[in-house]
Amino acid sequence: MNDLRIFIVDDEPLAVDRLKQVLRAVKGAEVVGSACNGAAAIREICDLEPDLVFLDMKMPGLSGVEVAASLKAQGQGSEIVFVTAFDCFASEAFEVDAADYLVKPVRLDRLESAVHRAIRRRDSRLASQRVEELELVVNALRDSQGKGRAKQKYDEELWAPRAGGLSRIPTSSVVWVEAARDYMLVHTEHRTHILRETMASLEARLDPDVFIRAHRSALVNVAHIVGTERLGREGLQLRTTAGNLIRVGLGRRAAIRQRLGGRTGSAIKADLPS
Repeated sequence: MNDLRIFIVDDEPLAVDRLKQVLRAVKGAEVVGSACNGAAAIREICDLEPDLVFLDMKMPGLSGVEVAASLKAQGQGSEIVFVTAFDCFASEAFEVDAADYLVKPVRLDRLESAVHRAIRRRDSRLASQRVEELELVVNALRDSQGKGRAKQKYDEELWAPRAGGLSRIPTSSVVWVEAARDYMLVHTEHRTHILRETMASLEARLDPDVFIRAHRSALVNVAHIVGTERLGREGLQLRTTAGNLIRVGLGRRAAIRQRLGGRTGSAIKADLPS
């Protein structure tokens, strides 16, 4: 069994200690940290990136389900096993794709079963990611055949960190990019990646014939714009293939209208406010 890095979240210190003691008997299990409330748990889990989180269901402040949903929304990939004194929340647990649901007091055999299941889910997820990345590389190589060896002026792919390595993102799959403090959130139709980079440096790497600045903190792939909508009396927002609505800065509205208005016959041109 491959080693599993584990994080424990419970508002009762004695419950944390008991779970640590039981886990000592589980081969390959390593407890890397713990937290007593949901807010602290989210911070620590995002920092430590454990393989598995044992998560109490009912805690002061954020509930276990709310913690799991927040981690999932941030793209955090830890497997979740709920450990609770209540047996009535299983449906809520599995709605957030929990690996298992254990009722206190936890038996060793159930704990080992949950750990094994989490390992299988982790390994399956990582294998799927590797297959997906290989497919992207193969497709990129096929697309590049016959195009010569001239160096491209602009990047055709981005590489984003993920647990255990990097993810390749073809720029053609990027719907839009959003600045968030010291990070760039790169949104595709299926997930969001995080890059530690400035908007100016990232914009310089991307083809201006493909990406257009909607406002100070947003770049949008023109190929993924499917329409526009009015926003108040003067405003305008872009509608993307992923269903996002992205506000257009007033100072950029004319450039956006000129750029999209050139797409003759498209629904976009008809939607553009005058």
